[in-house]
Amino acid sequence: GSLRADGKVQLPPVGDPSMSVEVKLAAFKFGNQDPVAGEIEGQLTIAGPVPALVARGDLQIKRMDITVPNQMPKSVQALDIKHVNAPKRFTSNEPTPDSDGNSDTAGRGLTLALDVRAYDRIFVRGRGLDAQLGGSVKIRGTANSPYTEGQFSMSRGRLTIIGRQLDFSRGNIIFSGTMEPTLDMEAKGDADGTTVIVTVTGPASKPKFHFSSSPELPEDEVVSLLLFNKKLAQLSPTQLVQLAGEIDKIGGLSSGPGTLDKMKSALGIDVLDVT
Repeated sequence: GSLRADGKVQLPPVGDPSMSVEVKLAAFKFGNQDPVAGEIEGQLTIAGPVPALVARGDLQIKRMDITVPNQMPKSVQALDIKHVNAPKRFTSNEPTPDSDGNSDTAGRGLTLALDVRAYDRIFVRGRGLDAQLGGSVKIRGTANSPYTEGQFSMSRGRLTIIGRQLDFSRGNIIFSGTMEPTLDMEAKGDADGTTVIVTVTGPASKPKFHFSSSPELPEDEVVSLLLFNKKLAQLSPTQLVQLAGEIDKIGGLSSGPGTLDKMKSALGIDVLDVT
């Protein structure tokens, strides 16, 4: 793609420098292939004194592909990192003053007034999910502390779990302050005459899955019907083990592949079931 900037920067003999620049993006690609890649276009202006610049503009997501990894780690291990013989400027918590002795100009950051739109061109795939979304989000605040407001809503979506396909009846990715969105999704499917309902809620980094049904059944019975089309009491010991493993993966808690997954990988096959 292309990015073009036109404008001017003023360097007065006294006072702060200022600038007024218009930036245009056309078919501008961002990211790689995983986990996020896409194409964006639009224009924005960056203007004002350099210590207090304001970025205003409209950006349109022409396409965004989000790939959800098959396995999520249980947690991220914090690393104990020490900077040996660090210079004072790296160890001090105080802001470094500029040449005029003003210590807060660098902390103001770039003020944001951006509107981001996507007309059903956001695609989310992985972990059995295949969804298409669109909507708009406002980004305000500063580059150091952005504030978001808006949502992307699902126009179509399916959730596949061990061959069982559920259609989403509701799907929203909601931005309400932070850059991390909140999920509000619901998928339904039929299993042995029972309507199974799967809801996904909570922050995107730690979603929660809830299983219910109509007529109402205990949650473990619902999951058993969903995965095996059988009631819990009818499952074999092997299926019970597989049920526990699948619940673990659905919830995003699995730290690695299960026993059957390892066997499938070793044998080089796609589907393995033990009965």
